Amino acid sequence: MKDKMKKNMLRLKKNRKSQLYIITALFLCSLVFLLNSRVERIEESTTEFVSTYNNFVNEAKYAVNSAIYLNRNVSDDFSRFADDYIGYAESKGINAYMFYGIVYDDKVYFANKLNENVNITSGNAGGTANFILTSGNQSTITKKNWLNADIGGTSYFFNTSMNVTEIKLVMKMSQENKTEVRRYG
Repeated sequence: MKDKMKKNMLRLKKNRKSQLYIITALFLCSLVFLLNSRVERIEESTTEFVSTYNNFVNEAKYAVNSAIYLNRNVSDDFSRFADDYIGYAESKGINAYMFYGIVYDDKVYFANKLNENVNITSGNAGGTANFILTSGNQSTITKKNWLNADIGGTSYFFNTSMNVTEIKLVMKMSQENKTEVRRYG
């Protein structure tokens, strides 16, 4: 009888040990699942940034071409388009800011819709020009071979082509505590 009791006690201890292993395994599986859920949320926000940026770049081309085709003021039409798009991004919970230049008819039309100043340097074989475009302002210069926009200590370099209408863009998007900056042109 004592041997039987000892065997039952050993079996009971083994069962408790196996229960502990099962509970530990369930806990670890739950922890892994929760950690993977967080990663997916971060990827979603990045996907929204990419989608917002790509959508703006695609639609911007149509906005410029439409203004040219209708013989309208390209700078004014594009500025309205950019303001509308910033509002659209805000409706999706994304704060969008941008600096852009539209190269058209031997001119470059700049607008600073960022929340900081932009130091612009442009040049060609004849020399360089440098000026600061403050937040919320627009400016027009004669077209040069290259442009450099210094935004918050980061330089964004753009080449310009002869007789080609181009869009140069730096877009800054933020949502909660995540920020991305994208460049086009």
